[in-house]
Amino acid sequence: MPPAFYAFKNRCVIDQHIDDNQYGPFKYPQIIKNDLIFYRFKINLNNNVLKYNHSSSNKVDIEKIGSLNNNWMQCRYNWRYGTFKNKIYYWLYENITLNAISTSTLSENIFLNEEPAIIYEDFKFAN
Repeated sequence: MPPAFYAFKNRCVIDQHIDDNQYGPFKYPQIIKNDLIFYRFKINLNNNVLKYNHSSSNKVDIEKIGSLNNNWMQCRYNWRYGTFKNKIYYWLYENITLNAISTSTLSENIFLNEEPAIIYEDFKFAN
């Protein structure tokens, strides 16, 4: 895996680990209207509040998880999606884990040496 890298004018450190990425590229975070959007997660860059979108469709079902100000949180979900490749239709399954914190001084071992303030899990399969 490539090493962690800085993004968004050094405001964000991304350290990605993937078992198998043959079916699509890494979903690089985007900033839209002062929100950092990463997979189904949204972090408001003004107040550092983390939100989670339960839906993979166009329907919006957003839940506030909490503030990332000096609190690290772990959020995990799984989902599946269908794909058609080589004349075969089949399901792909993904497990996504986001470890996040907003802090003025970053310790490289924050996620290893301290317990998260919140552990959020959503383990139901979406169609």
